[in-house]
Amino acid sequence: MSAAVDLELQDERTATEMRARVPQDDPGRFPAGNYVLTIGYSREGKLYRSTNQLLFSLAPAPALSSAKRDAKDRVRLEVACIPHLWQGQRASLL
Repeated sequence: MSAAVDLELQDERTATEMRARVPQDDPGRFPAGNYVLTIGYSREGKLYRSTNQLLFSLAPAPALSSAKRDAKDRVRLEVACIPHLWQGQRASLL
């Protein structure tokens, strides 16, 4: 399993809800797949408590890179995924 990554909490917090956003500026940092989320509470710079783990899936979304038509009127589409896929991971475009 990969090392923990700290995410900044958004300002809209309540007694029952906290929100954080997965950064989208670097699609390769969080490739599509399954992740485990836990929230740690710190006191005086040391981990005080943490929540139970929550499994969540980060699904790829297709992003059309280019579309080209050749002399025989065939179209070639180049599609990227945001976030990126893992090396060797398969995806289908339906």
